[in-house]
Amino acid sequence: MSARRAVPFSRLAARGLAAPLDLRGAGVHQPAAQARRLTTRTDSDWIQVTTGGDCTFALKSNGTLWAWGFNEGFNGSNAWTYGLLGTGDTTDEYITTPTQVGSDGDWTLVAAGGTSTFALKADGSLWAWGVNGDSYDAIEGLLGTGDTTDDFVLSPSPVANP
Repeated sequence: MSARRAVPFSRLAARGLAAPLDLRGAGVHQPAAQARRLTTRTDSDWIQVTTGGDCTFALKSNGTLWAWGFNEGFNGSNAWTYGLLGTGDTTDEYITTPTQVGSDGDWTLVAAGGTSTFALKADGSLWAWGVNGDSYDAIEGLLGTGDTTDDFVLSPSPVANP
């Protein structure tokens, strides 16, 4: 993988319904029709940012992974839970400032969907967390981690090898 240049957080911009909450960490949920410069943070070592649903994940040049935004998940069978960002916070609906996901420093890529997140580590292993299924419809194991009993996976878990 080629080296990526770090980008100052203050040069990032966002737009859309979740933009004020997700990238700026402002804690408000209102439309942003035009891109807004993110001037609330001064970190200068971000190398990747991805958004999914109402949340944001970002990688720093030191390999740490950070998340913020909507921390709640719904599995389709009237079951809600907190903790889908994978930061260990299972009590807050919104996390409004970047919070580290675990303590590992070997993340190389992250991709967020509406209800799940996948990330690669330097050793090539794939990790996943988020909504894993819907017990009401008897659909489990959607993240591929081998867990077929839990609707939610609240921390990065290795995806099983085929």
